[in-house]
Amino acid sequence: MRINIQKLPLELRRRVANKLESLKAADNEVQLETAQLGENVCPVYRPDMKEIAYWEFEIVGLKSIAARDHREKSSGTGFMLASVGMHDMPFPHFSFSVEPPSRALETKAANGKVAKIVKLDTLCYAAEDDKGNYLMHLGQMPLKIEGLQAADLSKYDGISTVTVSPSKITANDKSKTELVIKTEGVKVPKLKMTGWNNYGEMKKGFSKMYSPFLKALAERASKAWEIEQLILKFGEGIHEGDKLTIPFLSAAKIKVTGDGAEFIKTSTPKFNKNAVTLLALATNKNQEVNFQLDISYTNGTKESLPFFIVPKGTPSNFKSELPHFINKN
Repeated sequence: MRINIQKLPLELRRRVANKLESLKAADNEVQLETAQLGENVCPVYRPDMKEIAYWEFEIVGLKSIAARDHREKSSGTGFMLASVGMHDMPFPHFSFSVEPPSRALETKAANGKVAKIVKLDTLCYAAEDDKGNYLMHLGQMPLKIEGLQAADLSKYDGISTVTVSPSKITANDKSKTELVIKTEGVKVPKLKMTGWNNYGEMKKGFSKMYSPFLKALAERASKAWEIEQLILKFGEGIHEGDKLTIPFLSAAKIKVTGDGAEFIKTSTPKFNKNAVTLLALATNKNQEVNFQLDISYTNGTKESLPFFIVPKGTPSNFKSELPHFINKN
């Protein structure tokens, strides 16, 4: 079920490595000082998608990791879930204190071999065997919403308010009075939450039942993906005097090139030898200066990452953007 991380596309690994580094820099916790990507990754599916929807990356080098679902022994790694497309947030779920869902499901489903992990909701994951049969799950299964498909949701676009007030004013709380419920604005359809009859029924009806919510999720995620694409296209900005640590995807050598190369000082981070810290020096210019970080890996793979230095007091279209998009769920 798992594969080696090196088999994943370079762009995906880079995006996850950058995200981990940005979280380490933002949190500044001892728990994350030595955190790095592990060697194994696990594919995660979603019922409405035929292809892999996410990759579960393991995070090693953490101080302490708790087990899931009240188990005593943990697998010992944290995790980061990365979306492969714009159907969800780039990183919809991660934890540096609790083990990966896949590891917990493998332990819980001891009597059946786990062949596939399926993400059903924000914190709900299920394990299937090689025939697609249900084995075990974590979290609360999503409920069936009866009446949703019969409703034309376009008619309910707007604001509804519900006001509850006592029918009369009383001297104290001991005196009972009826409550008056007043509804104004758009009237919502009558819905009823029930459980699915079985896992197979839920999988089959997932796409149709939750299509409005899945569409809304993709729309919310579009802004985060826009930032990811801007970073990929234009590079990351470093203000004069600031530092930015760039992790390597394996052992590598680097070279700084471009107009701004002379204004960059490199060093090796204390807790990660497979990384480089870039310090932006004063450029004495009134505009951004571009440079590239060329990374050559021992296996022959190469990366060329674009960056730009933002001089102090210089207006910049990119000044408001963080080096990496930070989204905590």
